[in-house]
This record gives sequence, C-alpha cells and structure tokens, in this order.
Amino acid sequence: DSHSDSLCSSQVRGGRHLLVLSSAGKPIFSLQHGDETSVADLAALVAAIVSFVQRGGDEIRHVRAGATSLAFLVRGPLYLVASS
Repeated sequence: DSHSDSLCSSQVRGGRHLLVLSSAGKPIFSLQHGDETSVADLAALVAAIVSFVQRGGDEIRHVRAGATSLAFLVRGPLYLVASS
C-alpha cells in the first residue's frame, strides 16, 4: 500500500543504513532509525528484488536512484544491504 511505500522510501532516503536479512525477507539486524514495521517492510522489498534478479541468472551488487545508493552483498541465505 502507499503507506508502506512511503515508509520504505523514507527509510532509504533518511541517511546511511545497514540491513542484514534472511533470504525469506526477515530482518536480522538493522542499523537505522525507524520503527520495526518499516524495517520489516524494507527487508521484504529487498528480498523480493534480490530474488527477482537471481531468478534472471544474475547477481545484484549496486543500485543508484537519484542521490540514493544501495550496495548489496548476498552470501547464501544472508543479504547485507547498505544505503547512503
């Protein structure tokens, strides 16, 4: 929904963040400001993006959107995402 979309985008745009999550989209560790619901929404979104790219036979490493940059590191069932 649009409320979740705005929470996710504000989490990413709000500064530097570090998120560790499982391949199932469950947050394991988050070094960022925000409530647990918005972190869980962001983790689910990241897991979906990584899964989509992997199904295409590729590996996601970096995404840039405007002034926001996301770096991905996928190691087995763990995903590390850093934003700045």
